[in-house]
Amino acid sequence: MGVDHAGHDDAASGVDLLGASVHVASTAWFYTVPEIRRYAGAHKARYIYVPVVRIASGAIVAAALPPEPVRWASLGFYGWQFWHFQKQNLGLAALAATATGTARLSRRERAAIVAAGVFGVAALIVRRAGTRPGSASSDHHPTQ
Repeated sequence: MGVDHAGHDDAASGVDLLGASVHVASTAWFYTVPEIRRYAGAHKARYIYVPVVRIASGAIVAAALPPEPVRWASLGFYGWQFWHFQKQNLGLAALAATATGTARLSRRERAAIVAAGVFGVAALIVRRAGTRPGSASSDHHPTQ
């Protein structure tokens, strides 16, 4: 009590945004590969038009809605993002095992990595569900 958590929430939001932005922006590297550029150019609807329309539509809707529905909608995005990143962790662990010539991940190891993602998403949902509209904890971060 008496501690201003707004700075922490702003910092956490900044780290979330920076981390996700760098991750997503690094995908632009693929467009430096001529074969991928040709493939994307041949499938413009999927790789250019649809993403641009979805981003623009999301921005317009988020700007037009009051903050509370945007926070709840953001919960779906952050939940998907947590799950996506955790599945990437699973892939990296499998790749590391293959690259180092060690045994494949066991079912238990794979299950533990997947469970971490499931519990991360669950914690996100529980934290959001436990806040009240307009409370100090729900005013700073879309997933609180």
